[in-house]
Amino acid sequence: MAGVEVGQSAAGPSGESVAARKVLELRHIECAYGGLRSVADVSLSVAAGEVVALVGPNGAGKTTLLNAVSGLVAMRGGEVIVDGEDVTGLPAWRRARKGIARSFQLVRLFPDLTVGANVQLGASGKSHPGFIASLLHFPSHQRYRRQTAARALAALESVHLEEKNGDAGSALSHGQGRRVELARALVGEPKILLLDEPTSGLHSGVIKDIVPVVKSAAGRGVGVLLVEHNLKFVGEVAHRVIVLHHGEIIAQGTPTEVMRDARVIEAYLGGAVGIKATDGSGKRAGHTKEAGLAQRH
Repeated sequence: MAGVEVGQSAAGPSGESVAARKVLELRHIECAYGGLRSVADVSLSVAAGEVVALVGPNGAGKTTLLNAVSGLVAMRGGEVIVDGEDVTGLPAWRRARKGIARSFQLVRLFPDLTVGANVQLGASGKSHPGFIASLLHFPSHQRYRRQTAARALAALESVHLEEKNGDAGSALSHGQGRRVELARALVGEPKILLLDEPTSGLHSGVIKDIVPVVKSAAGRGVGVLLVEHNLKFVGEVAHRVIVLHHGEIIAQGTPTEVMRDARVIEAYLGGAVGIKATDGSGKRAGHTKEAGLAQRH
């Protein structure tokens, strides 16, 4: 199934157009653990303002692919291009400075830091005045601290947790921690946002709070590549869906197109799947009588 080609635009879940400038390109990515290939010749792209969902069964290579993009695992082959710049040879911290931000399956906050301080860590290195200025408390360092604190508070406002700014990280619920992780990823104003199962462990009420955060990030021109099992959430936020199976792409397209693909139904779902996505007319489409994958994981 064909995906969005270079120079084209993608229609979003409610029919909106997405710019075609690519902020992330993966070319022939290969990863292996020992002699076992976990990612096999994967090529894809994400445009500015586009949300692309990676779905597939456990062990399909989804998280490994995100780790390869962010520089947390070594690749056996391939290239990672961020906004036209090859970052393949860069370590994770330098890739972050080039515009890659990342969340993880498990919430990773410092329990003894305030929520605001946890979020500020996501801006570390962005326009930093340098070690000497920090050590000697130069005016430039003071300005940086004020600006970073203000950006952190704005990021918390975007996930509706600004009232938690001064609380300890340990005082948050799991759902609140998820949203703080999103705020921390966004505060550095990334070009590409990698989200690893952002709705994992969350009840439906909290998931509804995550949807506008992802859409808002895309609305500001951030490209989003997310791994997710909750297909209802995918149908709400994704412009395109890419299905991985045994480390290979077996299908890609709009949420509705992918969930009607016979290869996906056979290899991934083992039967009919329920997913709700809006078509160009704004009507809900692609829902079958089956409960759907989100309830199977």
